[in-house]
Amino acid sequence: MARYTQKPKAGPRDERPSLRRGEATGRDGEVITRMRDSNTDPFHIDRSEVPEGWDYEWKRLSYVGKVDRVNVHRAGQAGWRPVMADRFPGRWHDVGYAGAIEFEGMGLFERPAKLTREAREDDAYAARTQLEEARGEFKFRSPDPSRFDPNDKQAQGYQVMRSEVVGSPTAIYPQLEIAGDSD
Repeated sequence: MARYTQKPKAGPRDERPSLRRGEATGRDGEVITRMRDSNTDPFHIDRSEVPEGWDYEWKRLSYVGKVDRVNVHRAGQAGWRPVMADRFPGRWHDVGYAGAIEFEGMGLFERPAKLTREAREDDAYAARTQLEEARGEFKFRSPDPSRFDPNDKQAQGYQVMRSEVVGSPTAIYPQLEIAGDSD
């Protein structure tokens, strides 16, 4: 077992701050904090840390070591702006760093929640429109039951399509025998 020749100087008990889990006192009395452990998501931001009326989102800044200028430009056009490190001192950058938060090829961005709501509405509208166009193209509509003849595959000019979930055939599974088994 290693022996330490120099012990930290302990001051009077009332001068030491009360330490929480993940904190320790350094040699000069500095409180040293272990901010991350292997069980936490380093990108997680609790909703309570996001200012009221704003949304935060991580955006890709680089891909395979190359700066992704197109993605950053598109984020800016969508209203996203970088979050500065002084909002989260010491969390992703050293205390005192004044630039934008960048971590493992990602950047933390913010925009007004109003713009996020509008963007989600636009995305939902685009998805519905695309689905309706696909249904129209392939004529996936429910036929009128009073005019539908189940024997007519082209009823009212609409194709009738049925689907069912079928398991994979057991014949394709390998037949394995365990050595030493006797039945």
